[in-house]
Amino acid sequence: MTGIINDHVKDEEEEMIPQAKDMFDERKVDELSAKFDEVDERIAQTAK
Repeated sequence: MTGIINDHVKDEEEEMIPQAKDMFDERKVDELSAKFDEVDERIAQTAK
């Protein structure tokens, strides 16, 4: 299950982050990236 989630997160980061860079300024992209990292960490902790 963890592998599936990690693959999904990776796919989203590869698709969504580049699109966000086109839509938002650098500060907002950094903020969104930090939130994604927090969610990814919570998922990883929950899966343990």
